[in-house]
Amino acid sequence: MGHAETGGGKTAAFVLPILHYIMGLDANSRESKGGRILALVVAPTRELAKQLFDSFRKHAFETDVKCCVAYGERPRWKNLEEIHKGCDVLVGTSGRLMDFIQKGDINVSSLKFLVLDEADMLLSDGHGGHLESILNDPKFPPIEKRQTLLFSATFPPEIETLAAKVLKK
Repeated sequence: MGHAETGGGKTAAFVLPILHYIMGLDANSRESKGGRILALVVAPTRELAKQLFDSFRKHAFETDVKCCVAYGERPRWKNLEEIHKGCDVLVGTSGRLMDFIQKGDINVSSLKFLVLDEADMLLSDGHGGHLESILNDPKFPPIEKRQTLLFSATFPPEIETLAAKVLKK
């Protein structure tokens, strides 16, 4: 769990280790076609999703790690077309990701990383239900099989409750 002010370097703290892990996997562990995702990064807004995607894309430049972004402003079919061509890291807004997971459009069963960025914002403005649906999906891997990273600029009681639910003890 990370607690830092906006602009405090949280993004690099998770982008680089995730990319390093994925680059170290053998080809059999990295079959990313057909929507099989290794890292899922959930953001509360399109703007943040775009920023996070840009960070992953820049740091993954000249590697074979495939990064995609999904949010409501882009056509659903376009998001899925890019993801199904191959996607190791999927960054998106909670609503779009919930939709893809519930409808079986992406495969999260092999997920190794779940990142909840700006978790305080994810729980406000009606995003909490999206997050709950994602975490409770039967195809979603249990806590023991994934690493969950939770970042927040503030620490209200709701974040402590979420942390107790999604983080390893």
